Amino acid sequence: MLYLIGPRGAGKTTAGRTLAESRMCHFFDTDLLVKQNAKISIAELIERDGWDCFRDLESSVLRSIRQPNSVISTGRRDYFTERKS
Repeated sequence: MLYLIGPRGAGKTTAGRTLAESRMCHFFDTDLLVKQNAKISIAELIERDGWDCFRDLESSVLRSIRQPNSVISTGRRDYFTERKS
């Protein structure tokens, strides 16, 4: 798996789609997957439930991706540096 990590508006989704297409592999955008799971926009989710809820959903989405040959766009850099117990 190849992860594209960066701040909002950095172009992760655009670059990720292009890269996945050129590598002929799957592309996953955690923002889109969070929106689909929550059934509301990210802005609405954060306003209603807070950043911690959004981050928890994003972490859950990242753990659920099982495609070994894929490109994943996420803003969740701390997910990769936290120690999991």
